[in-house]
Amino acid sequence: GEWTLVPPKPQFYYFIGEFNGNFLVKERTAKDIWQNLHEFILAEENKKLTKSEILAMDIFRQIPDKNYTIHSFSEFYTQQLTHQTIHGCFIHIKFTKKPVFENYTSLCSIEISKLAFPKLINNYLQQAKTLVQ
Repeated sequence: GEWTLVPPKPQFYYFIGEFNGNFLVKERTAKDIWQNLHEFILAEENKKLTKSEILAMDIFRQIPDKNYTIHSFSEFYTQQLTHQTIHGCFIHIKFTKKPVFENYTSLCSIEISKLAFPKLINNYLQQAKTLVQ
């Protein structure tokens, strides 16, 4: 019989970029189900990466002189959408110099707590307490 190729599950790697107690976030403008919701720095892959593969991602090349330390890697969180399941891993980075990421705003945790995020990110924020002082 026919067999169908199972599409790769999207893997979202969110980088929680922290500098001086503030975190980088942006509003999603893409016309998708998450339009007008907020997110952290995002890299999307179609497979699960190892820690060393994560550390080789483009985002780290955008940070001059290795001005960061990696604070934590989360477990994978999942969110079931109508047509697919997405998986997200959260990498909490602490910058040692003010980072420059276009279109991202630096906000304190109180401001962030007032924003709307996709469920995947909310689950992480509730469990990880990363942004709770």
